[in-house]
This record gives sequence, structure tokens and C-alpha cells, in this order.
Amino acid sequence: MIQQGTLFPPEGTGPAAGNAAGPLSFRAVGEKEREIFARYLLPDAAMLVRREPADTLLAGAVWGRAACGAAAVRLSPEREAEALSFFVDPAVRRRGVGGTLLRFTLAQCAAAGATVFRARYALEAAEQAAFDRLFLAQGASLEQESPIYILDISIFRDTALLKPAFSPEYRRPSELVPFTALTQEQREALDKDAEVPWYVRPRNRGDMRTELSLAYLADGRVAGFWLGGTSARGHYTVQGVWRSASAPALAFHLLLIAHLNLCFYHGGGDFLYYVSPATARAEMLLQRYSRGNFRRLETHMARIRL
Repeated sequence: MIQQGTLFPPEGTGPAAGNAAGPLSFRAVGEKEREIFARYLLPDAAMLVRREPADTLLAGAVWGRAACGAAAVRLSPEREAEALSFFVDPAVRRRGVGGTLLRFTLAQCAAAGATVFRARYALEAAEQAAFDRLFLAQGASLEQESPIYILDISIFRDTALLKPAFSPEYRRPSELVPFTALTQEQREALDKDAEVPWYVRPRNRGDMRTELSLAYLADGRVAGFWLGGTSARGHYTVQGVWRSASAPALAFHLLLIAHLNLCFYHGGGDFLYYVSPATARAEMLLQRYSRGNFRRLETHMARIRL
């Protein structure tokens, strides 16, 4: 959610000057100004705002005649508003811009019919605390979720347990099949399987890419899977991992190697890997595999009733 940026003077093509009360103003961004404020959005959010303008809201902050921040929100049919990106230029921070931009955005969401505003953010300590204060000031409830590990995949190439994934001699075990090879019946059975946690079910992972996902089969049934995806910056993400009681413990390891191999050859080389372990055991395995070479971000979820 945090990104670097500098003041962007629109040179006469951007927003009008601020209101009479001072140089700072806020606006619901229309189509003609979207590209100006999109520069303050994370790549994934900017792409969604351009692709689905009817389902997204974009709020902009202006200092004088310069854009200085933006907030993008996606609206759901369930009347929930999900924050996609929120950024204030460093040049105007500590002047109340962030808090006012958030209040303006919340008012936009309420006017659009939303009843709940949600924001999930994964940041390092100082930035995380700043965002916590920002949302708590608006009456948010905060929950801590699974952390996010950022791994440079090159560290795995010399790890004995994982180096086979990067070898041209690697051959995927017969139990593992591409997600695209599953039958409609197998997919429907998976979505109805009570053993699969709701938060990793494929139908609930809107960002997963089937061509980067794998399934572990046991007697023709999906007994495990590793769901993959990518960010707008080309980083590979893990959207969900699951292993049933009917699959051997080794299935987790086999799926990981196969997915690393798939991403390595799909991307043509090394890459950054974003993983959010949902259990203590999964987190322990990640730490062991990476030998401590990772960047760990805490993830918080803020909810505000509108």
C-alpha cells in the first residue's frame, strides 16, 4: 500500500487550484484526471481502476496546483468497500493530509452505498504503526493476520532440499497435475470439500492464475493444491496452499518444488516470491527453507463501519 513518489505538477492539465480556505483540497477523481492521480497508486490498483472504473472509486488530494496523494477503493455487491491503494506524497506528510484524505474517501464510500470499509496492509514497523494510527483515529477495529514473507528465489538454488526445482532434469511427479488439467467435476468437489478452509478455496482466490497452480491427486481426488498468481510488477505470489489428511506430508514439499519450477521457467529466471503462511508449521518451514534470508511484513486488517 505504501509506495515512493514525488509531487506531480500537472502543468495546466491537472486539477484546479485549492479551495479558498487554503492550498489543500480533495476531489472525487473523474475520468479526465485519472491518469494524473493513478501515478500515486500501486500498479495493481492502477490497473484495476483503469479496467473497472464503474466498480472503483478514486479520491485525490491536491496541494495548490499539484496532485499530492490518492486513494483507490473497490466496491462490492455486498456493499463493502475495499481499499486498493493509499498514498500521500512525502513532501506534504505530517500536515493532516492522510487523515483528511481518508475521511474524504470514507464519505465517498458511504455516499456510494457501502456500509463497511476494509483495508489490508502489510508494512514494516514504522509505516505499520502510522497506518494503524490513521485508521484507529476513524474508529477502525484492527486485526492481525498472517505475515507476508518476501523471498528472493535465488537463495533456494543452493538449498539441497529445493535446488532440484531449478534443474533442467526436474520431472514433475505423476501425482501432481496442472490446475488447468482438472475436470469440472474435480473442481466442483474441491469447492464443496468441508476440509478445505474457506480462505484458500480456489473460488475465493480472485487473483489466482490457473496456469501457475498445481493440484495433488490421490485416487482421482484433489488431496492438495498450490495456487499461484502474479502481481502487476511481475512478482510471483502464493494465493493458497492446502493438503488434506489423505495426502502424505511429503505432498507439501513436492508441490513447493513443482511450483518453484513452474514459476522459474515461466518467468525465465529468478524472481521475488510472496508467501503468507497461514499456520505456524508453514511459517517454520519457510524459515527453514530460506535459511533466514527473507523480508517479513506484518499484515493488519482495518474495518470501519460507515
